[in-house]
Amino acid sequence: MSELSEQTMQKFTDDLIDCEQKSITYPNLTEIYPKGTVSQAYTVQQIFINKLANSRVLGEIIGYKAALTARPAQDAMNIRGAIIGVLFQKNQVTAESLTIDRQVAVETEFGYVTNTEIIDPITSRDVHKLISSYCPVVEIASPNLKKRPTGIDLIATNSATYRFIQGKSQGTQEQISSLDPLDNLTVELKMGDQSLHKESSGNIMFGQADALTWLINEVLKRGYPIPKGSFLMTGSIGPAHPAKKGVYQADFSDLGSISISI
Repeated sequence: MSELSEQTMQKFTDDLIDCEQKSITYPNLTEIYPKGTVSQAYTVQQIFINKLANSRVLGEIIGYKAALTARPAQDAMNIRGAIIGVLFQKNQVTAESLTIDRQVAVETEFGYVTNTEIIDPITSRDVHKLISSYCPVVEIASPNLKKRPTGIDLIATNSATYRFIQGKSQGTQEQISSLDPLDNLTVELKMGDQSLHKESSGNIMFGQADALTWLINEVLKRGYPIPKGSFLMTGSIGPAHPAKKGVYQADFSDLGSISISI
């Protein structure tokens, strides 16, 4: 196609909604428009998100996430830079309620809750002032695309957002004077007795504060609101692991652990 018209975007996002409701794989945007740009992909994403919100199929929007924060992941998806996705109520589950209806990958992350509405860009020096609490997270990500995705495909279809499980909430607004301590924890993911990765929690962008700052500023840049109480996930600590049947244990040092069965 010579251009990505409004009609094309509306038809494509209607198809995405239908796929979500039927729990089937999404079409690839690059199949119908190979020359799509990051900006165009985010326009498609916003139309899709608005339709998801209006349909209530996933409940209300509760926050945002960073994805493809590591250079190897970006190279694999043929894109320069990290991307964002939108989190809905039904993306948040417990280990006991976790059900899988598609191919997924397991990731370890941190999540943060905002203590105020955020409307202006911020700096990493001040980002901790906007946080009321934080917690460990296991994300169950799924591109859910018919063909091998690119970064453009991921953005358009909400950046592999599927499920996530929160660990115990930590800290209070008065206690969070800096996010620097969150860069010095060891995060390990195991499947049974096998260690899948063991990473420093600061090995994401230039640390947790930098990743959180980037996420907030990118969310604002893309035109999304960040109300008080938003949940923000800063991206995978260590690689994403294609899931197999079994029990996974994510250990976050002093912040506790999360166990899930797939």
